[in-house]
Amino acid sequence: MEKASTIICLSLIAGLPIILAFIFRVVWKMRQARAQGESKSNESYKNIVSSQVKEGAVGEYWRAIILIRWTATNIIVIFLRDHPEMQVSLLLSLSVLF
Repeated sequence: MEKASTIICLSLIAGLPIILAFIFRVVWKMRQARAQGESKSNESYKNIVSSQVKEGAVGEYWRAIILIRWTATNIIVIFLRDHPEMQVSLLLSLSVLF
């Protein structure tokens, strides 16, 4: 049991730089696209994301934030599949945070 939790912790630690690099790349591409004036991709999401979210502080990074939330949810569900009590508490915490 202890070996499995050690492996999970090590895999999360090893995966953290990959996740951070992905997030950095997404934010960088979003800024680059905005600087070039490419609004075509934003037009297709007008109905999904409300105007209040776009105008707020998180509007620029809304898609990146949602991807982070989905990634965290998947990590919790996959790596803690044998501990449903931990899943419920962590997923609840994640929902409250977002």
